[in-house]
Amino acid sequence: MAIDRGQGIPEQALVGRNDRLATAFHFTGDGSTVAFTITGGVTNIPNAQSLIITIDGVMQHTDTYSTSEAVVTFTTAPPDNSDIQIRYNAYVGTATDANGITYSQGGTGASSRTVENKLQESVSVKDFGATGDGSTDDTTAIQAAIDAANAGDCVRFPNPSSYYKLSDELTISKSLTLVGGGFSSQIRQTVDAKSIFEISASDVIIKSLYLRGTGAPTDDYVASSSAVSAVGTDNGAGVAPTYLAGISIADCYIYNWKMDGIYFQFVEDFDISHNRLETITYSGIMTSSSRRGRISNNHIEDIKCSSGLGSGNGYGISMTRTSSADLTRYPVCTDITVTGNTVRSVATWSGIDTHGGERLVVNSNTIFDTHYGITIGGSNNVTAPQEVLVNSNVLCSNRTGTATTGISFTGSSTTIYSSGSINGNIIENYGDQDTATSAAISFYQTRGLAVTGNTIINPSPAGIYVKYKNYGFTITGNVVRDAWTTDGSSAWGIRVGNAANNEGVITGNSFLNTGTHGGTIVLNKAIESENVSGELIITSNHSDAATYLIDTGQTAFRGSYTNVSTSGTGEDDLKSFTILGNSVGIGKGIKVLAAGTKSSANGNKTIKFHFGSTSATFNAANNDTNDWRFEAFVMLTATGAQKITWAGWNGTTLTQGYEGASEDMTGSVVMKVTGECAHASDSITQQMWVLERY
Repeated sequence: MAIDRGQGIPEQALVGRNDRLATAFHFTGDGSTVAFTITGGVTNIPNAQSLIITIDGVMQHTDTYSTSEAVVTFTTAPPDNSDIQIRYNAYVGTATDANGITYSQGGTGASSRTVENKLQESVSVKDFGATGDGSTDDTTAIQAAIDAANAGDCVRFPNPSSYYKLSDELTISKSLTLVGGGFSSQIRQTVDAKSIFEISASDVIIKSLYLRGTGAPTDDYVASSSAVSAVGTDNGAGVAPTYLAGISIADCYIYNWKMDGIYFQFVEDFDISHNRLETITYSGIMTSSSRRGRISNNHIEDIKCSSGLGSGNGYGISMTRTSSADLTRYPVCTDITVTGNTVRSVATWSGIDTHGGERLVVNSNTIFDTHYGITIGGSNNVTAPQEVLVNSNVLCSNRTGTATTGISFTGSSTTIYSSGSINGNIIENYGDQDTATSAAISFYQTRGLAVTGNTIINPSPAGIYVKYKNYGFTITGNVVRDAWTTDGSSAWGIRVGNAANNEGVITGNSFLNTGTHGGTIVLNKAIESENVSGELIITSNHSDAATYLIDTGQTAFRGSYTNVSTSGTGEDDLKSFTILGNSVGIGKGIKVLAAGTKSSANGNKTIKFHFGSTSATFNAANNDTNDWRFEAFVMLTATGAQKITWAGWNGTTLTQGYEGASEDMTGSVVMKVTGECAHASDSITQQMWVLERY
């Protein structure tokens, strides 16, 4: 039946012998004739139910007429001038050749064609002998159906009584649509190292099929054992690949595979959506050197992470490339959106992963019970991820202190930096409490990375870990709740690592201790930076931690220090600080503030500021017990040139100066404040020291 969508009125499709049964038979009543003969070669009408008869548009009940051979006889003569139409219902006359029978959909504009042409709109694998009984090998029959179909045709897999059994892979070398009836349309591969579908053509659609493999061991994997494999052409060293295009896998159930559920290499403009993939050894969905695709609304569960794959690697979804220095032959994945997927139970590795991907969007996914959550990393020391957006995902490790990183961003080699954003994610129970460098969010070797608006719950031992070589990052608007550890001595909100060149802004974050976590230590340090030689700005953060800021590095050395000089024979350092080479850029500078007291008045006291070999004396041989204060700004005007403006107060007099210096800032330079007492009973005490970059 066809539906007139404008009126919602069913219209009967017409089936009949070619050139004779495409339209209704018309008669005109005369008020007395009851028998009407159908001509055109019809010799036998089986019964009244074979016909649809209307008189003046009113359908007649089958008990108002009878049939005999080609004659229809009414019990009452139709009225004078009445319009009688007789159409065939299911009866197709004596025709036996579908090419000799016409078909019309009915309705305005419908045209007639042969039944053969209508039926060949799709090919059924059962047309070629596939049984689906679970014991007969259907490989040859299904391959014959695929081979017989024309490019652009549909190959259908009717629901079998059991399943379609395969002993080899099915090859698809032309544009086709392969469709089943959902979970009941099962195709089962019975031989290891064989896929079900091997695709070597563009514009292939696979939909609504259950694709089952031979098992998913945890101790090893079997290469080439994937439910669906689509691979373009590898054109050799230094030559770009030839891509397949327009491949879609949708609404399939994929289960029990020894390698991958779906594997694409050199594929573009693809779609993988609304599939369920379970119990797979290596990866649920893996795309290698592919571009412009969408992976959406899939459910992936129980990735075994075989010990036979390196250190037990395994992925829910991976966007990767062959490990090679040849980026032309094996390009990175680009312009792929991964959204709305659920990944559960990845035993020892990552829920979502990329090696060197560019312009990727990982958005609104749910990741549960995985060792790593989302891993954004480099490839083969030749490339690093660029413009990767990790936004609005929900991650829960379902582990307590034994998971690794929730979201990680890393560069490659020592000189290739990654970029992107980590925004608006919820990350719970990530981090390994036995590893001080572990955290819910971790990144190193990045440029311009934005970590904003994330909610981090129960991380161990740190919420966010900034490792090294991160330039221009921003960490803002994040909430870290109940960072904890049982084995270690510190639980951090944010930790900035003990390596060179971390430059960025940490502002507007909140570090909370709700009092509900049972860790031995819960959030005892809000922010700690260690030996940082870059420019770091830390402002306007809220903390429940006992310690807000610990700075053992070069960014801001704040606190109260008691350094007493009592020697009457020379200068003693009240505070000395070494500025590491290349840690202050041209046009940048350092601000230092020192203050304290003087005691006893037995002799003169002298206080000086030293920047390398340049010095300024602001408390010159005064015999008093006043407080003192000193402030200086040092600006680097060239690698070996600085300007210093300073002001010192000895308790009664303000002294100011403007100096030039010529220290080589590619090497280390010592900055210090010294005190000298002429009498051994006198003392100079420094009670404040603040060093900041600007």
